[in-house]
Amino acid sequence: MIKRSAPLRRSKLTLAIAMATLTTTAPTFAQEGLFVEEILVTARKQTESLQDVPLALSAFSANEIETLAIESTEDVIKLTPGLTYTRGIGGQDLRPDIRGLTPLSGRANIAILVDGVDITSDALQGTGAGQTVALGLYDLERIEVVRGPQSALFGRNAFGGAINYITKKPSSEFEGSINLEAAEWETYKAKASLSGPITDNILYRLNIAHSETGGQYDNPSEGNRLGEEEVDSISVALQFLPTDDIEILTRLDYSDQEMGHTAVGYNGANACFTEDYDETVKVVTNDVTTGAPVDVRDCDTAAGENAGARFYGTTPDFDESQIGLSDDSRFGTETEQLQWTTLVSYEFADDYTFTSNTAYTDMEGTDSFDLDYSPTVTSVGDCIGFAPAFVPGSCSSQGLPNFQLSSLAVFPWVDGDNPFNYISDRDYEREVIFQDFRLSFDAGDDVRWLVGLEYYYEETNQDDYSAANGSNLDRNGGTVTGKISAFPPPAGTVVTQTWDGSPFTAEREVNSFGIYGSYDWMFQEDWEISLSFRYQEEEFDIEYDNSIASGLVPTLVDPLTPVTKADGDYDAFNPRVVLTHYLNDDIMLYGSVSKGTKPGGHTIEPDISAAPGADVDKLTYDQEELTSYEFGWKTSWMNDRFIANGALFLMDNTDKQANNREYVTVSGTPRSFVDNIGETEIQGLELQLVGAVNEYWTATLNYAFIETEVTDFQNQSAYGIPSPPRGTPADEATRLALADPDADQSGNDLPYTPKHNLQLSNNFDFAVGDEFDGYLRIDGRFMSERYLSTDNLSKVDDAIVWDIKAGITNGVYEVTAYLDNVENEDAPASAITFPRFAENLRDQALVYPRAKRTAGVRFKYNF
Repeated sequence: MIKRSAPLRRSKLTLAIAMATLTTTAPTFAQEGLFVEEILVTARKQTESLQDVPLALSAFSANEIETLAIESTEDVIKLTPGLTYTRGIGGQDLRPDIRGLTPLSGRANIAILVDGVDITSDALQGTGAGQTVALGLYDLERIEVVRGPQSALFGRNAFGGAINYITKKPSSEFEGSINLEAAEWETYKAKASLSGPITDNILYRLNIAHSETGGQYDNPSEGNRLGEEEVDSISVALQFLPTDDIEILTRLDYSDQEMGHTAVGYNGANACFTEDYDETVKVVTNDVTTGAPVDVRDCDTAAGENAGARFYGTTPDFDESQIGLSDDSRFGTETEQLQWTTLVSYEFADDYTFTSNTAYTDMEGTDSFDLDYSPTVTSVGDCIGFAPAFVPGSCSSQGLPNFQLSSLAVFPWVDGDNPFNYISDRDYEREVIFQDFRLSFDAGDDVRWLVGLEYYYEETNQDDYSAANGSNLDRNGGTVTGKISAFPPPAGTVVTQTWDGSPFTAEREVNSFGIYGSYDWMFQEDWEISLSFRYQEEEFDIEYDNSIASGLVPTLVDPLTPVTKADGDYDAFNPRVVLTHYLNDDIMLYGSVSKGTKPGGHTIEPDISAAPGADVDKLTYDQEELTSYEFGWKTSWMNDRFIANGALFLMDNTDKQANNREYVTVSGTPRSFVDNIGETEIQGLELQLVGAVNEYWTATLNYAFIETEVTDFQNQSAYGIPSPPRGTPADEATRLALADPDADQSGNDLPYTPKHNLQLSNNFDFAVGDEFDGYLRIDGRFMSERYLSTDNLSKVDDAIVWDIKAGITNGVYEVTAYLDNVENEDAPASAITFPRFAENLRDQALVYPRAKRTAGVRFKYNF
């Protein structure tokens, strides 16, 4: 399908700099003119030209990865249309979102793979969160991003798509390189690689990398630096070629990542809201009586009826004044990961190949952060009375404008001796065994097929030392005296409690087995049908401590129900059908129907499971399903000088995994759990245009339009109790009775997904004297506003970011200067709604800043 010409000598950087961040092929130059060079990918577990693959697929070559400085999954997300992310709570809680398939809760929506090995991790307690998603990347040959359900070929986690990182193989000739980088914010990076033959049949590759940064933001309340990071990595690969038909590639990767507390700010409650129980939300920003801005500590009076408080509107541009964290030396994240993989390929007969892919992963780490996102508090709210007897101006502020810490059932113990500083402090360990066997046939004729078996085992353990009284207690335990919240004797009693330092423990085992296959048949000269499938079985076992909430100490095991055990098993059949029509050598059309299934699981929430009369079964949630319809085209024009690709898609998402709310808990505080409570519909358009305008100038445009709609979504988390718990027990009973169990958000948009995502690139390639080639590259990205939750009451503003890079090379030495975020765009990179403890559990907007304007220089020496 792709025409080829003999290339004229050009810079080694030509391929790296000639295309946009999202394009999958790069213009190069030939004596006969300009053309687009063929790029081979393995997205369908077989090697084929990217422009021949009937998938919405983006790929980054090794040169692009280096030129664009792609060093994390977050970088990949920023450079791929239809792919976004949201940060949750915690240092490594990164949640990818593809084509609007927002992970409202439950399992991850996107598979993360390295050399075909699934490394996607799901935190034991989190919302589509995982630790490995945030790990750094290096020594990559290619990155492939496949959009749309890929369960058939990529397995259990490829519900909405997959990101596959392909590492570099050893070279048959000796080569090496040294990379150095220095940038603002005390950023320094170094990497060295060496590769070559040991014998004629044994090749090696060695990589060592180090990076560090001082962080870009300060915590104004404490003065400590945020966002510091240091990463050390090493990898060794050996390739054995005993015969012409057998290849054995084994690789060992080790990384050690240390991060300080992530920079995060908050926009506190600024409006009251009430629901008329006719599925309508009324937002009140001015007191209905006085007309003055509402006092969110007394929304019942301001709204004239039972009302709650939360952040409403568009988050403002980020600045350090929005940060208000405690300072604690324990804050930060450290992750060590060791991964061993062995890939065996054996062509045992003409056109038949057997492949075995074996992997073992061991990851362990610590994640500690300020869970209340507030400075240390030394008293509960001392407001005089509650509605209707609330006295405005009677609350001490603790330096927080809307300070009001709930004193009834949650934090009566807070005082000068027991300050409130809620520290999330967890150790985790994850072990994975992966095995894939595959048999394929490809004679280069009209038929090719493959079948495979896959096994996945995961064991995850977590020790939780989190403490609301974190200023007084560390992992060594201790004895404290104060009022208790929900632990016999009655709440409010002054007691002395001793904690021996034992953590709250949880563990999960997952066993997954799959059989998959594909069959491609060119049944006419210009028509091809592709059938693929996966049958998946998965089972899990979970065991965790049941704790009694006291607040003074982290964990007291419930003597009546000390442990909760849960298990579940699921099976699914996920087919994919693609019909491809080649109008001519330059135009390909395809249509596909595919199904994806996201496995179910169990919510670890001892505050629910240990409650008297609790229905523990409700904490286990079912699978989520997705049916996708896609029509796409891949075309080239003017002898492959221009490429125009695109896709239209429609997706029906059922049994949506999302948070529900339970009001019968040990502590008396409403708690969230994952439930199957929603249905959504998503439709969109993706366009990709690449053109070699002339010998020196290449332009690229990538655009994604995504429209989402909640078609069925009813739950108690939608609006829930009109106000957070406060007042007397009788007041609380009244408020619980007023909670709407069927708050309906049908017709709203899904959160976190921008309707418009546009990326533009201009690259200029030129000679610098007789020995050097140079380039200038300008990249721009636009992302429209997106909501923070399914109620559509708050949103993040749109943003435009420009990056500039310029470099020269003679093939041995390369120097690149760059300026990222040229205009210093300061709209938040992402945001979520999260209860603010120091504002009586009102929903705030938790906002994460984007990287500031950064200048730097890179140097590379090739030998």
